[in-house]
Amino acid sequence: MPLSDKALFDHLVFRRVSLIGYLLSIVRDENLAEDLFQMVCQRTLEHRDRIENEDHLAKWLTVTARNLAYNELKRGRGRVVGVDAQWLDQLDHAWAQRPDVKDSARTEALRACLNQLSERSRRIVRMRYVDNLTGQRLADAVGRSSNTVSVALSRIHRYLADCVTRRLESEADA
Repeated sequence: MPLSDKALFDHLVFRRVSLIGYLLSIVRDENLAEDLFQMVCQRTLEHRDRIENEDHLAKWLTVTARNLAYNELKRGRGRVVGVDAQWLDQLDHAWAQRPDVKDSARTEALRACLNQLSERSRRIVRMRYVDNLTGQRLADAVGRSSNTVSVALSRIHRYLADCVTRRLESEADA
């Protein structure tokens, strides 16, 4: 049975930093890594009915990110020229050896903090990171000015960072 939209959204949000880091390690360009992450999100939503569970999704995201990044390198858009499949295989192996991000304390803290956001703030986050809306399109979708949405996202990011830090510190003290 395919994942629910909420489970898919949660997984994409929780894997965002990890996937962008993975993409950045391949293409060496922050803007391109962000663009590729958005393409990964788009493809994930387009193919959501094929994704069986969270484990399948995690593997699917990595393979999709790798393929998109490699295609961009072949087109010459990344800063690293001449990266071959053997290097990417080594990167994949190293990436697979790291602790699973979805089970980390940081991810659990982020999940709890996201649940504390107001419905309006969660809607903005969902539209930005799942629907990949940016700039004026995002502003139009929420019925606010572009500047207001930018400020709101900045405040949401700051709140989430502070909330995660507090949760992690309280767990470390316990």
